[in-house]
Formats: sequence, C-alpha cells, structure tokens
Amino acid sequence: MAGEKAGQQEWVWVLVEEPEKGRAQLLGQYDPDRDIQFVVVFPTKEDAQEGLKRISQPESSPYEPQAMRLDAVRKEAARGGFRLVLVDGAGHLLQQIDP
Repeated sequence: MAGEKAGQQEWVWVLVEEPEKGRAQLLGQYDPDRDIQFVVVFPTKEDAQEGLKRISQPESSPYEPQAMRLDAVRKEAARGGFRLVLVDGAGHLLQQIDP
C-alpha cells in the first residue's frame, strides 16, 4: 500500500469507535472554517496510530485503527455526507478523495 495514491489503494486505515461491541462507527471530523465534514483515512497502520493521538475525539468513546477497503469507507462516508482525506501520522494532507 505504501507509495500508492489512495484512489489506487484497495485498503486504508480508519479510526473506528467500539468495533468489539458490534457498533463500529467511523470517526468523523468537522472543520468549522471550511464548513465541511470529513473522515480521515491513513495509508498505514503506523500513521493511523500516530494520527489517533492528534485527532479530536470524544473522551467517552474509545477509537482504534482498523483496516478497511477504500470502497467501503467511501460508501459509508458518502451515506453520512462526509468527505475523505488521506493524511500521514503527522496530520499532513496527502490527498483528498472523492466519496
């Protein structure tokens, strides 16, 4: 997966809430300056683990990195009106992905 553009990747890493309880939900973010909702996706597990430390999330809901097929993430994000952004572990934007 490393070195591929997300549009060509089959798998990406996302942050998922409580997957072990059967209520898995993607962590969405909101940018009030741009008035957009988005789901952050990462190219590697290591990037997702680093990104988890930097992303705003509710304290009461534990999130963990999980690999998902990019097409499944796109469908889920589009259903909720979210865009996708591919970032590295430091939070640098690598690519915007159309849902």
